Amino acid sequence: MADHVIDFGLVSSFEECNHLIVPFIHSVSNNPNVVGLLNYREPMGTNFQLKTAVEWLQTQGIRTTIQQTAIISGVQNGLAITLTALFTPRDRIAVDRYTYSNFIELAHLYHLEIVPIDFDEEGMIPELLLQECRKKKIKGLYLMPSCNNPVGFQLSFNRREELKKIILKEQLLVIEDDIHSFLTTYFQKKVLPPFQQLLPNQTVYLSGMTKFICSGLRVAYLVFPEHLRKKIEQAIFNINVKTSGLDAEIITQVLRSSETVQKIRMTKFARTKEANKRFDAYFDLPRPSNPYPFYRNIPISPEISPSVVEKNFLEKGIRLYHSNRFTSQQQPDPFIRIALSSNHLEILEKGLRIIKEEIKNYQ
Repeated sequence: MADHVIDFGLVSSFEECNHLIVPFIHSVSNNPNVVGLLNYREPMGTNFQLKTAVEWLQTQGIRTTIQQTAIISGVQNGLAITLTALFTPRDRIAVDRYTYSNFIELAHLYHLEIVPIDFDEEGMIPELLLQECRKKKIKGLYLMPSCNNPVGFQLSFNRREELKKIILKEQLLVIEDDIHSFLTTYFQKKVLPPFQQLLPNQTVYLSGMTKFICSGLRVAYLVFPEHLRKKIEQAIFNINVKTSGLDAEIITQVLRSSETVQKIRMTKFARTKEANKRFDAYFDLPRPSNPYPFYRNIPISPEISPSVVEKNFLEKGIRLYHSNRFTSQQQPDPFIRIALSSNHLEILEKGLRIIKEEIKNYQ
């Protein structure tokens, strides 16, 4: 393996913005009331923290209250809580044909059946979802509406409305992973209605702060309908007992600083825009319907083993992920996913240059 590896596998979030969080860490740590954050009290979050969360979520189109919001230890943690609380072994969950790899692994861990549904540039195809619902009972639906990982499409308004009708008719429970919304709502200057707004009684919504504010502070917000409150609270206690009150307070103080929030979003969008521009300079490939994702894909031959592709690139000093990681079944259109947000732009450029030189061996 190469002495130095450029990591295009893990999706980080432009860590050079983390210095903006340091003053808030100092401020919270030096507050004489900090000792009150170091216990098991208020496991869902303090009223102040939850009030701040609700206000932030409103900017993303979420309609909730502090009674229907919980602070959790990242979106991955929230997915585990949701699956524990609301699903049982052998339940079936529909997902995009390519979707978040960690959700697939979690579902397998909980002995749930993943049902892949094909998509187009507007998102999951409603007719295909309905076909699967008619074949056999489906209980849930996992979606990343702002920016699918790994493909990068954004669900259009019309597609959301079409899916809403099927979800209502089939009484599906929606798990809405909206980790990219902070950026999408910023550059689009509008908010497409999330499923939590369209179907509040059938949706569990997750908003992560790791990609938005700081990956090292494992905080996310989980929004749930009132009728699921007891199950969600029990799962949170059984899995977490409580998310770090100190981390939650730091994130809360950041969110209350509109100047810092604006600077973070502006900086991360500028980095994302430039990273996509540099990718385009090396690869003549169309952008997905969300034009500024944290990741891009390069098609490769289906005849080459996924492990061979990843191993060979690693030997060249590039860690990347084959699309096989993002699906529960073998697919006819494999690709490699390149995370654009995990390196400084100069390192990104160096890695893209190496991939450009090597990719012809895999196409």
